[in-house]
Amino acid sequence: MDEADDTIETARWAHEQASSAPDELVRAFAERVRAMHFRPRATVLDAALSGHPALGAALVRSMRGAIDDDGVRATLESLPLATLARVLCALSREPDAAFALSLAAWPGPLSCVSVARTHPDYPGDEALRQSLLTVVAGPYRASARVRAIYELVAMGGHRATIDGVAAALDDTVHDLRTAAVRALARLRATRPLLGALDSPHATVRADARMMLIQLVNRREAPRDEVLAAFELIASDARRAPRERFESRRALRELGESVERVPWSGLHQDAADSLAHEINSLANRLAIHEYVSVLADADDPRATDAVREALARPAKVGRALAGFRAFFKGPHGAKALKVLARDRDPLVRERAAELSKMRG
Repeated sequence: MDEADDTIETARWAHEQASSAPDELVRAFAERVRAMHFRPRATVLDAALSGHPALGAALVRSMRGAIDDDGVRATLESLPLATLARVLCALSREPDAAFALSLAAWPGPLSCVSVARTHPDYPGDEALRQSLLTVVAGPYRASARVRAIYELVAMGGHRATIDGVAAALDDTVHDLRTAAVRALARLRATRPLLGALDSPHATVRADARMMLIQLVNRREAPRDEVLAAFELIASDARRAPRERFESRRALRELGESVERVPWSGLHQDAADSLAHEINSLANRLAIHEYVSVLADADDPRATDAVREALARPAKVGRALAGFRAFFKGPHGAKALKVLARDRDPLVRERAAELSKMRG
């Protein structure tokens, strides 16, 4: 019997057992499908649930006892969305590692809540919200916790949601902190974002600044309150020079008239820190920030920094896009002339591309 015939036979057995002897199916299911590839296993699981939809939670927990979590997740990812949503509804009644795993398995940008709400066994928004908050705060995989935050946002800006997501700003997992900041911005939760400006994590502070600027520009956050927070940081001598510099720049982006500070230790600290980022990462955000800092301070090292990044073979598109703002500035024409005569042919080639972008 080949694999396709074996899958059909096992799926038929699972469907019949689900209809006639569900307890026996739960006991035997994991052992029967353990050796299967994840796609045939998903076909069998789908057949079982078509015979008895309420068995979803029991069968997934049964599989977790015999198959590693990566195998279970791959199986769940291969289920039809309607079936996976039904499994999620069943597992959400007693949230645990199996529920977190099913969340991580949900594919694509479509919210699982929007699909789950169409099922008759949907537990209700409040019950599902509490289950998702349990996953966010629990010892589960980052992918599951990030997905739980995404689903909470899709359910709307409930007070418990905002508090639970804000608590994730202090989590040890970087991806969760990043997801939390963006979720708070989508929920228009200004106060937690303002609190994030005091976070011990530099990435959280940077993301919170960016989100607050966007919210103010879209008139979705109280302008005076946000400006007051940035002004307080910019004038606080106890703050790190980089934080004070970034707050001053945020105020300028919001249209405030902020006097430019002459080149000093404040700018030096910011430039040195970003120079390290560009040398080690060469990513688009670091490049854009670095060039903005140097151009803002009229630092003669700006062109040298641009040349160093353009000479790197990796991440060409990001580097060029990151420098676009610099070359449209007052020093752009002069810098391009210098780079167009560089000894490195790679730098000359990329300078020509930047020249086209500048126009």
